[in-house]
Amino acid sequence: MTLAETNGVTNPVARVVFFWSATTLNWRLDGSNPYAGLLAEALAEHRVRVEVKRSGNLGFVWKFPRPYDIVHFNWNPTFYEHPNPVLAVLRLLAFAAMLVVARLRGFRIVWTMHNVVPHEQIRASHGEVARRVVTTLANSVICHCEYAKSVLGRRFGRRWGVHVIPHGSFADAYPREATRAEARRAFDIPDDAFVYGFFGNIRAYKGVEQLIEEFGTLEGDNLRLLVAGALHPNYHGPLHTTAIEDPRVVAHLRHIADEEVQLVMAAVDVLVLPFLDTLTSGSAILALGHGTPLVLPRRGCLPELVGDGAAAVLYDPDDPGALRQALVDAQELNSAVAERAAGELNAGLNWAGIARKTMAAYGLDGSSS
Repeated sequence: MTLAETNGVTNPVARVVFFWSATTLNWRLDGSNPYAGLLAEALAEHRVRVEVKRSGNLGFVWKFPRPYDIVHFNWNPTFYEHPNPVLAVLRLLAFAAMLVVARLRGFRIVWTMHNVVPHEQIRASHGEVARRVVTTLANSVICHCEYAKSVLGRRFGRRWGVHVIPHGSFADAYPREATRAEARRAFDIPDDAFVYGFFGNIRAYKGVEQLIEEFGTLEGDNLRLLVAGALHPNYHGPLHTTAIEDPRVVAHLRHIADEEVQLVMAAVDVLVLPFLDTLTSGSAILALGHGTPLVLPRRGCLPELVGDGAAAVLYDPDDPGALRQALVDAQELNSAVAERAAGELNAGLNWAGIARKTMAAYGLDGSSS
């Protein structure tokens, strides 16, 4: 066990195994999403020991004495998916059985519903069944907004033991020292350009192709679109093979190192995240932490995240012309007012408060669901 796999708490009041998409809590070491590490740091203040695991192995539920008190799931497909349909069914049954055993043995099961269903699945029907198993057997389910809570109730029938806890700030996850001038030099963007940006792994549901297409209809030699992010392994869209013809598009289709994140945020006037399907967005959280205005669809938790303030332009994703109009409207944002509004929203996403609410989901505040 390395220190990067735990938050280093000794003599804990509770021991959590946190199933995550990375093998460490130190995102600075492996370039992973900082969510788990930041939450674990905040929980350490309450003497909760967090150990991160990526493996889909629940064999520890048979161990005596119990090695953990709380089993916290985030992304679940590694527990049940398999290319072979027979093995997939067996894995799904084993996953359900292990959760039953965990409950019988006194483990507290917690699931954070980051997405309604996984964005990429081998078999959607198995994903649906697995979701129903988890929502039935979990002691607590964490949702990042009231909309997600309502979806959880309508789709999976789960209305008890639900905790609405916002996604925490990424303001301190990466450096924030770059100036606009040096950031634009790094991407060879003129100082006087109006720059739209997209940041994050490129996946089919994120709508990057639509963004490039709509941007191409805007007139203005002073406009730029910075697309920064790697093509996800499950992305099989046209950006693999089709060249971007608009010379105003500055494409960096690669992994963006942690020290470069600040350059992206400093270079753009507004970050555009035209998701076709989503609940939450780490990129939107990141933008707020850097004081960067947003263009967002009215989908999932995003309207609740930014409210009706000056930090974002929201558009109706079902209106064919709405994204283009939102891009136009973004040019009229008052940058100083938008930056201040983003900072105020970010302040409400502090990890200390999120840790206290997570303690309640863990049953460590006297609650017992």
